[in-house]
Parts: sequence; C-alpha cells; structure tokens
Amino acid sequence: HFDCGDGWFVLLRDLSDKIEAFNRTADGDQHVVATQVKEKFGGLRFYVDHHCDEVEGPIADAEEKSFEICEECGGVGTLREGNWLRTLCDDCHHKK
Repeated sequence: HFDCGDGWFVLLRDLSDKIEAFNRTADGDQHVVATQVKEKFGGLRFYVDHHCDEVEGPIADAEEKSFEICEECGGVGTLREGNWLRTLCDDCHHKK
C-alpha cells in the first residue's frame, strides 16, 4: 500500500529496483521488504522490515529527492506550507 501521490512513481520505482538488486544478492534472512510508504511533512517516508547499510543510503537519497519532485505530477516541486505540508509544482499547488 502506498499512501502518496503518483508523482513520486519514478522515484519509488528507482528505489525499488535498487532494493530488489540487493535482495538478489542477499541471504534469504536479509531480504528487505517495504512495510510502509507514505508522505509525511511534505516528503517521502519509506519504511522497511530489515535495515542494512546497502539500502539505507538509497532510501535516504529517495526521501531527500522527494522534496524536489511534485508529489502529484512528478515535475519540479517545492515544499509548500499551508494546512498541510506538500511538495508540489506551481501548477499543482494552484489547483489545490
């Protein structure tokens, strides 16, 4: 279950590919599985069931990049304040 907008699809796909590449080389008891994926305070939060250095870096990178990508459309976004923090492009911000 993903609790975020479709604009982060490419970001999440790239992160998932990196985690899957790690899983192909890891022992069975070290496989990483996403447990929760959501937007929080305007950025991506990606929680996994097994923490290791090989995936912590890519997760942190994706979470950081999410503050530059519109959560709705995938364009260049900026963290917007209001009733709710969201990372949105100008067009999606004005639509809300």
